[in-house]
Amino acid sequence: MGLLATINNNDEDLRVRVLSRRLIKASDSSLKPHVLAVSNLDLVLQYMHHSAVCIYPPTTTHFDDVVVTSSLSSSLACRPC
Repeated sequence: MGLLATINNNDEDLRVRVLSRRLIKASDSSLKPHVLAVSNLDLVLQYMHHSAVCIYPPTTTHFDDVVVTSSLSSSLACRPC
């Protein structure tokens, strides 16, 4: 495989080499997917020096559709009167 990418970050080259690709399935199928917004990635490891490379496949839905769906389901939830 050996795919190589070079990323220029603050005048320093960072080379990333993909050695293998694997799909890892969650061991507990009852877990619901969680979404971490890209704008909050800097809060995850704020006290450590780290590098992150996130590569996502193209989405089939628009972000606005996801927001409307989640807002609609929470507003239609049964609430005690």
